[in-house]
Amino acid sequence: MAIDLEAARAMLENRPKSSSGGDGDLRWVSFPKEGEMKIRFLPPAKESSLPGRIINTHWNLLDDDRSYKKCLCFKTFKEECPICNMLELYNDRINTDDWQASARSYINVLVLENSEYDSTLPYILGSSDYNLYWLLENIIDPDIGDITDPINGHNVTFTRKTPNGAFDRKISLKTTPIADSEERISNILNNIFDLSKIWKAPDDEYLIYAKKLAKNTEKVIKERLLKLTQENQESDIDEQENKKEDDKKESNNNSTINSKAPKGAPDCFGIDWKEDLKKCQVCPHEFLCQNVKEEEK
Repeated sequence: MAIDLEAARAMLENRPKSSSGGDGDLRWVSFPKEGEMKIRFLPPAKESSLPGRIINTHWNLLDDDRSYKKCLCFKTFKEECPICNMLELYNDRINTDDWQASARSYINVLVLENSEYDSTLPYILGSSDYNLYWLLENIIDPDIGDITDPINGHNVTFTRKTPNGAFDRKISLKTTPIADSEERISNILNNIFDLSKIWKAPDDEYLIYAKKLAKNTEKVIKERLLKLTQENQESDIDEQENKKEDDKKESNNNSTINSKAPKGAPDCFGIDWKEDLKKCQVCPHEFLCQNVKEEEK
């Protein structure tokens, strides 16, 4: 099925401004942490209008057995998410980044010139959501066009020069078919994964599961909040005790200084002497005040 350019534009316009998958005979691929990978982005499955999907997933959620689980964010399907709703209650009180949903894109690709993969079979590439947006931007660019076209599309080489570094993306200048015969092209297209069937809208059972994870994770957040509150209280107590000790030392110091003050000297005697003053005119005890201040250093 041909890519719906209007749907591609709509997805780009609605991208966020800031994973999970099915079982069975799915084939997965991810980019290497370092080095090069040549791929061919494939067109959508027959029932789809876009070549990939973006899936939002919450991680580090606590299950009943104290193990950590992941859960699809319901906002992926434009539904109200019980986990997001719970986190919003605490966003202004504690760092909730550990549980916020992260976005990944999933796209059908061929992996080329790599002995670890069969170049005649589609794989699902899981990577940053940016890669799908990048693909769509190129598809709707009239100077580039649909690089997923099975006959006149282009291969793309992704290169990482440093471990987990940024990608250099290079689109081949030459157009090439995805296989060297109509039969093989047809076989590849028939094996493209329908991503809409891998990630389905949550049902009532999944909603119950998500609410359970949200409730258990909220307990963890409350425990962290309680600990932070106790730590802050202890810190405040320590700070108050230190201030009392400092005030006591200052009071004792001032008492010592005042005992050396001549009769009629003001309260600032031996305390507020400023070395940069050429002459202090507060009282006639300037030099004695300076000497006392020097002794206390």
